[in-house]
Amino acid sequence: MADCIRVFVRLRPVSNSEKAGPASATSCLSIDGNTVRVGSTGKRFSFNEIFHGDVAQADVFQKCGLPEVADVVD
Repeated sequence: MADCIRVFVRLRPVSNSEKAGPASATSCLSIDGNTVRVGSTGKRFSFNEIFHGDVAQADVFQKCGLPEVADVVD
């Protein structure tokens, strides 16, 4: 069993309508390592891992789903 809680975030790709809209729609987040900063508020959120929009579902499962399944099976 795991000793701590791990927190992951998956960022979705920017949509075509967001790309066509004002620059603020595509620059509301700033990512530095495993920290996300929300542009207008400046609030920071830290995660064990950040998955960007181009990451495949299988990769997300390998990193955060499979270890949990293995813990249950063991």
